[in-house]
Amino acid sequence: MQAITWRDALRAWLPPVLILTVCCLSLKISYLVFHVLAEGFSIVIALSALMVATTSWRFTRNHFLIYIAIGIGWCAVLDGAHTLTFKGMGLLPGDSANPATQLWIAARYLQAAVLISSPLFLSRSVRAEYVHLGFGAAAAAVLVSIAIGAFPAAYIDGQGLTAFKVYSEYLIIMMLGATLALLWRKRALMPHQVFFALCVALVAMILGEFAFTRYVSVYATANMVGHLLKIIAYWFIYVALVQRTLLEPFEMLKGAQESLRQSVARLERAVLGTAVAVSRMMDLRDPYTSGHERRVGEVSAAIAAQMGLNADIQHGLRVAGSIHDVGKITLPAEMLSKPGKRSAIEYSLIQGHAQQGYEVLKDIDFPWPVAEVARQHHERIDGSGYPQGLKGEAILLEARILAVADVVEAMSSHRPYRPGLGIDKALEEIERGRGTAYNTTVADACLKLFRDRGYTIPA
Repeated sequence: MQAITWRDALRAWLPPVLILTVCCLSLKISYLVFHVLAEGFSIVIALSALMVATTSWRFTRNHFLIYIAIGIGWCAVLDGAHTLTFKGMGLLPGDSANPATQLWIAARYLQAAVLISSPLFLSRSVRAEYVHLGFGAAAAAVLVSIAIGAFPAAYIDGQGLTAFKVYSEYLIIMMLGATLALLWRKRALMPHQVFFALCVALVAMILGEFAFTRYVSVYATANMVGHLLKIIAYWFIYVALVQRTLLEPFEMLKGAQESLRQSVARLERAVLGTAVAVSRMMDLRDPYTSGHERRVGEVSAAIAAQMGLNADIQHGLRVAGSIHDVGKITLPAEMLSKPGKRSAIEYSLIQGHAQQGYEVLKDIDFPWPVAEVARQHHERIDGSGYPQGLKGEAILLEARILAVADVVEAMSSHRPYRPGLGIDKALEEIERGRGTAYNTTVADACLKLFRDRGYTIPA
């Protein structure tokens, strides 16, 4: 069981203490202002709990607290009517304190009924719409019975509380005490923080009901104490609801997101590791071009960074670059390492590696268009490339970038059929083909990267 820290206690108690302070200060103006503020705060807290419950019941499994929140929300409706009809508000004919007192005791009966029945839903589910309908009908019945004079009198002006009101308070106290006992017996079914918050709320309610048996005038000190205790009670019900239905699920979601992030990171490392393994396998088959694919990936990512493209695209280019020539695995190793000029037939077979690379990679669910990049990295902007003869925007941006990087790396490096031509010759080729063979934006970024920023191809 997790202990409650002093920080938890401070977060729980600071808001109601501030509210109580404001209410007490308002007594310097008038008791009526105090009453409006005290009831207003309680109503806002209860209705906030109701809103949280109504919007969150579909994704929370804690129907126990949803049931309490909806019930308390409807109690707040009666409390709102109590506030508007309170003696001195002047909204009803006459100035009797009885209607407001009747509404008060009716709201407390409904509140006690909600709480004493709530433990049933620690192991049962509820339908929020049915709970709303039931408590809404009860609140409406109370309002109608008071309006037509069918509800028992709770206060007689000039005399004070009726026996019905006083005995009702004691009955409500008994119901709240029974609720406390039931929750204690089933405390293992609740998180410690939720159980503690509900116990504080119930104790505050019980003390408040005792206070409401002691006043003669509705402006008496006992009435004031009862209202202050009610604020504490409602606040801790709200704390229990928010703690369980909002904060804890979001903490779980945060943990799940972190776990997912780690899983994605592991998956990306595995994908990159697989790509590196394939690249090394290609190096073993063609040691004369060892490291070509890895270097093409790095140059592609550097060009993408120069263009201002995001890190994900750069990472995807590293992966695509490291396996873009995987189609060459279908070619005889002696053809790849053959010195001297290749025949037309051999060149035609080598050209097929782009399509073969696509066939090898197409069924792998990369997070980037790796297979298409492998197929399109020999396409040219003017349509003179292969294997599909694509033009302009029909070629993927990643393929346009990798095409430039591939040419730069290949021309700069040694090949069995020719010595390395160097970076200057490679950049001259990019400059010559700018806008025809190579995308203008990509070519410009490449030239700026090497010439202005002094970038060098990794070893």
